[in-house]
Amino acid sequence: MPNLRIRRWFRVSMRTALVLVTAFCIFLAVKARQIREQKQAVDAIRAVGGRIHFDDQLDPETCSPVTSTWTRRWLNEHVGQDYVAKASLVTLYPTKDATADEQVKLLAGIPYLRNLAIWPGGLGKSTLDSSDPGGLSDEGMRYLAEHLPNLRHLSLSGSTATIQGLKCLEKLEGLESLQVGTFQDKPIAEMQAFLKRNPQIN
Repeated sequence: MPNLRIRRWFRVSMRTALVLVTAFCIFLAVKARQIREQKQAVDAIRAVGGRIHFDDQLDPETCSPVTSTWTRRWLNEHVGQDYVAKASLVTLYPTKDATADEQVKLLAGIPYLRNLAIWPGGLGKSTLDSSDPGGLSDEGMRYLAEHLPNLRHLSLSGSTATIQGLKCLEKLEGLESLQVGTFQDKPIAEMQAFLKRNPQIN
């Protein structure tokens, strides 16, 4: 009888161990895919002149500087920052030939991104000119709403969007701040209604 109990316990333990190992392998596969997709997105963003800050540089919630731990510094040096950190803030500098609507599609590999700035013509400049071409349109607004569900802070300059594009952002339930340097049309009443429907947005 004791031997039977031991065998049953062993079978249950082996089954549990196999389930745990399988779950762990699935977890590793998901993480590996996320890392690979982020690395591809980061490389593509840098290729068009965009800037990336990671969560060991800026806090994802407040965008304030953080002090990296020695373990993170060691991992960054020996493994690579792109592989051990998450993108915290992305700044895009679209142009007439590489518009914001095209560049935002590079963010598909970073669906957890919380902070995004799109500043046409701002690369290498200390000030922004809202008349620079390449700003985000209604189509770009829709793309952000569909592919960046975790966005918290959005800063736009030179946008060509209309109130219809702005309404797309209502899908972003966690959006807390929105800065729009220019807007294609300025329907004050509709914008006020938008803010009333979304009181969490500053």
